[in-house]
Amino acid sequence: MKTKEVSSNVKTRDGVNLATITVLPETREKIPAILIRTPYSAEKKLGIAKTLVQEFNQGVVLQDCRGRFDSEGTFKVFLEKEDTLDTIAWIKQQNWFNGDLHIFGASYLGYVALEVLGLNEAPIKSVFAPTILGDIKDSIHRGGVLQLHWALPWAIMTAKQKQRPWSEVGGSWPENYDITIKQSYKKALEILGWPDHIWQLFTSEADDPIWNEISLSIGSAPLPKFCLVGAWYDFLLNATLTTYEWLTKKGNVQPDLIIGPWSHNGYLASQAGIESWEFGKAGKSNFIEDLRDFFLRVDQKSPQLIRTFILRSNKWMNLNSWPPENAIAEKRYLAMNNQLAKEIPIVEEIELNIIADYSNPIPTLGGMLWESFDPITPGPVDQSPLRNRKDILRFVSKPLESDCCLLGPIKVILWVKTQTPEAHFTAKLNFIDTEDKEIIIQEGIQRIIGPLEDFQEITIDLLAAGIALEKNEKLSLEISWSNYPKYSLPQIKENVNQSIALGKNMPSYVILPFIKTNDLYI
Repeated sequence: MKTKEVSSNVKTRDGVNLATITVLPETREKIPAILIRTPYSAEKKLGIAKTLVQEFNQGVVLQDCRGRFDSEGTFKVFLEKEDTLDTIAWIKQQNWFNGDLHIFGASYLGYVALEVLGLNEAPIKSVFAPTILGDIKDSIHRGGVLQLHWALPWAIMTAKQKQRPWSEVGGSWPENYDITIKQSYKKALEILGWPDHIWQLFTSEADDPIWNEISLSIGSAPLPKFCLVGAWYDFLLNATLTTYEWLTKKGNVQPDLIIGPWSHNGYLASQAGIESWEFGKAGKSNFIEDLRDFFLRVDQKSPQLIRTFILRSNKWMNLNSWPPENAIAEKRYLAMNNQLAKEIPIVEEIELNIIADYSNPIPTLGGMLWESFDPITPGPVDQSPLRNRKDILRFVSKPLESDCCLLGPIKVILWVKTQTPEAHFTAKLNFIDTEDKEIIIQEGIQRIIGPLEDFQEITIDLLAAGIALEKNEKLSLEISWSNYPKYSLPQIKENVNQSIALGKNMPSYVILPFIKTNDLYI
């Protein structure tokens, strides 16, 4: 199918021109529209736009967000509502448009849809949002800690209207991250030079009013059909899951939910494997086929679809609900002799210490990461190189008695105390295979405001997992104080002592969602 491109300017209510490219099929019929608003260059997404037009016979409206690439103004990061509404009003006036509006886009591109949900000015028929950037505070932070590994490079990328090569920032990316170890955030901003208002937003305190200004809400108008596509190795998996919960509870809708084996950028790139793991034919991402199925389901007003990919089995599971209703939550307790035990410890209380050395943080090894630079890459990376670190408390289970599957939310409950005004506690769940490789399953972090003279119970959210485990493999749980540069470090400069407790009076444990292999309907 031949396509044609039309360049236009959409004038906003305050007079700013937004550079817009419309890609249309050669037809005289009125057709639906797919809107894609991006801070990453509309022109560079022409290939995707042409594919969408050819596959679905719809018009695609590509637009540079305000202050980015060919659009005028200053980039109003996370404040896209008015510009999106003005663009929708412009689409309504086009003589080729039949009234059916769809919004498509991963990450930030999907976020622009969340800002206009339920508004009468935005009669959206459907939203297809892979690896979405959801609630901003929740997306930027995990457990109150900045996701530094993407926040810093993303702030640098978007600080200027024309995106420049990362090599022009000066120095290597690891060196730029290290600036945040040796300097305060404010001083790092001055040294790096590029990040400006975006970096200042990212490093705002938890109680800063700015978070209220950019918080999401849902209007009273009918909501569109929604499809969320998450990924087990996406650093925004928390945003996908919290957006699903938010839409379900606040919007009173049942969005489709797909969770696959990919990384953040991998889904749109036909990813077929990560690290040494191949996903098989079933696991290779194909957003065109997923979108085709979604559009068909929208037209047929089909019921909710929930499906997850089970890592290592290379198969999909269809679910009736999320979290899975047939998962059995079991506790594994932190016990004496570095055991991860089924039974609660019989000892009254044991205190274990972690000495946090600010100059030597625990290095990030795989997991849910943004594809920024080597060696900071996502995936099932072996954690055994960290076994000799004295600032990691490691607990190991007995060998599994049978094949099983972990599917659903994972949480770690810890009793903690700290001497410092700020402390981070990290938790990492791994499996140990029969070759003694210790592969990351999932991880989390929680910021604590101290000092805490007495032990206090906290929860570290490890989000969720979908992975098959084999008989005789083991589980390990690592408790520590950092995971750098995925997360920023506590703003302290001296070595400090953090403590956790275990025992029958203050049990620390992980909650694991088990499904027996023979219960998998995949």
